Amino acid sequence: MNNFEEIKDTLEILEEDLDKYEFIMSLSDCLPQFDQTRCADEYRVYGCQSKVWCYKDEISKRFTFFTESKLVGGLLHILLVRFQDEKVFNENDFDVFMSQLPFGNKITMQRQTGLESAFKRISHLSSGI
Repeated sequence: MNNFEEIKDTLEILEEDLDKYEFIMSLSDCLPQFDQTRCADEYRVYGCQSKVWCYKDEISKRFTFFTESKLVGGLLHILLVRFQDEKVFNENDFDVFMSQLPFGNKITMQRQTGLESAFKRISHLSSGI
């Protein structure tokens, strides 16, 4: 599933928390292929509860993430679907993103902080800094 609105709509339709978690975890299978040699400190996303790595492929100009956590992988996929093609990031984009998703208080603050770290990583890589 590679459409942000479809993901949002599906999460809104699912009434049970367990169903939402299972759906999010299933999205981890949609993450782009990750070059395992990039599981190094320079690609690590710090601030995440789980170990996460991210890089921008120089040929495709696309981001990819790797984590062994299915839940985190699904959240990262949603983040990529929403922001993959952004060229300019605004300071409040992450807060708007989180407010659009029908998670309620189901995603822990620690996971939200980790997701924000991943957002900051792609924002930084997009800026070319």
